[in-house]
Amino acid sequence: MVQKPATIEALPQVAAPEQSPVLSGLNLPGVVAALLANNAGSLPDFRDVRRYIFSVYAGMAGVCGPHTDSASLNAMGYVEPGLGPGRDVAEVGMQKGMQFLMNLAQMHKSGDINAFAKSLTADAPRVAEGEADGVTIASRLGCRTTEYVTFVGVIERLMQAKTGTNPKQADQVVFATLMSPAFRNQHGIEDPAVTLRKRKIEKATAQARQLCSVKYDSSSFCGCLFGKLKSNDLSEDDWEAMGQQFSAVVKVASKKLEVAQSIRSCVRES
Repeated sequence: MVQKPATIEALPQVAAPEQSPVLSGLNLPGVVAALLANNAGSLPDFRDVRRYIFSVYAGMAGVCGPHTDSASLNAMGYVEPGLGPGRDVAEVGMQKGMQFLMNLAQMHKSGDINAFAKSLTADAPRVAEGEADGVTIASRLGCRTTEYVTFVGVIERLMQAKTGTNPKQADQVVFATLMSPAFRNQHGIEDPAVTLRKRKIEKATAQARQLCSVKYDSSSFCGCLFGKLKSNDLSEDDWEAMGQQFSAVVKVASKKLEVAQSIRSCVRES
C-alpha cells in the first residue's frame, strides 16, 4: 500500500473532528476523521483508500465479532469490484468474505493479529495498517456502543453505494495527505503539503498568465512579466489572487518592489 508520492490533484477539504481521541496514533487518521464526521463522500475513491477502509472494517470485526452476511458481501464487492452483485459471484464473494472475517477473529483471539498481514501481497484487499487501526478504533469506541454502530453504519453505507464499481486512478500524493506525519516518516514518504503547494501555484500561474494575455493582448509583455515573476518569491495567496483576477498584480506590486520593477521593465521591452 505504501508508495512514494508521484502526481497530485486537489484534495477536498474534510470537516472532521481532528482533535478526537479516536484519531490519536492512527496510521491514516484523515480517512477515519471523514468517516467519523459522516463525510465519506469527501474521500478520494482510490483503491488504496478502499483497501484501507475494508481492512479497518475487518479489524473491527476481529475485536467485536463478524458483521452481517449481507454487509460482508458488500464489503467484498467494494474492495474487489469483480465480486459485485450477481448470484454466482455473490456466493463466491460471501465465502471469501466470511472466511476472511473468520480468520481475523481467530487471529485476534490468539493474539497474533499481525501474522496474517505479513503474508499479504501488494494487491491483496487487506492491509496491515487498516487492520491495526480497526482494532484500535473498536477498542476506543467499544463494541456495540452507539458510537461503534454509527461508525460501522457509515462504512457499510459507503461500501453498499460503491460495491461492484471500479475505483478511480490513484494519486499517491493525495493519498499521503490522509496519513499521519509519523506514518509518513516511518515509511519515508515526503510531506505532500510541499507538492500540493507547488501544484496550486502552477495552476494559479497558468490562470494568471491567460488572464494577462486577454487583458493586454500582448504575448511579449505577458511572457516577459511571467518570466520575471517566477524568479520572485511570491506567496501562494499572491498567485491565487492573480489567477482569479489579474489586476491583483497591482496590489502585489505595491507590496513588493521587485514586482513593480518587473512590470516597468516589461512595459519598456514590449
